[in-house]
Amino acid sequence: MIVDSSVDEINKLEERIQEASMPEESTKEYAIQAIEYINQKRIQNGKNPITHDSRVYELSMARTKDMHEYQYHDHTNPYTGTCPYNMKSNFGLKSNENVAENSYLFGTETNPTLYNPSYTEIIDGWMDSTGHRMNLLRYEHVAGSVACYGGFCVFLGLNHGNFGEGCYTASEGQAYASRFDNCTPEQMRQYEKLLQDYDRVPSVVNSQAEYQRAMSMYNQIENFRC
Repeated sequence: MIVDSSVDEINKLEERIQEASMPEESTKEYAIQAIEYINQKRIQNGKNPITHDSRVYELSMARTKDMHEYQYHDHTNPYTGTCPYNMKSNFGLKSNENVAENSYLFGTETNPTLYNPSYTEIIDGWMDSTGHRMNLLRYEHVAGSVACYGGFCVFLGLNHGNFGEGCYTASEGQAYASRFDNCTPEQMRQYEKLLQDYDRVPSVVNSQAEYQRAMSMYNQIENFRC
């Protein structure tokens, strides 16, 4: 049987071109290294390290692919309404497990790069942004993961509290974080202490005094500004 070698070479060339045009997908090893780098930042800022969670990795990857497919860069898909909160159960996360998202786009929504930046570049960029930094260093987080797909990247921090509960947009997150743009590290520690104290308040109070104390703490948190 005689095979046309030119046809075979053309097919191989087309396969290589197709492979080269596919978005790059980050690996679990990339995610683990990213969490190790995040832990360096957390320890430097007096926070406990977090572990890598494979379920959160799969959810993170699904988030990046969703953004790439629908060409948007936000915490909630503007076309389907999906977000980490209403996707989490599909990846084995329980009702008392919430994830808070950082996102990063290398390129533009309609023209993202095929390749992903280094995890150090992404995390350093997040550390320079008030809201993203707060999420990376959030005291409630116990685990997390990082994933990238074709220039879209996310970090999801896993906690057993309410942080990350519900669907929200990037503009809503930025409005919240802007309250802390001018805060000093000491002021941020004061804010975090308020949050931790409020977390200890029982869901059912036994007296008017306990109720007033809880409301006072809540109002301090809501009105905190720098």
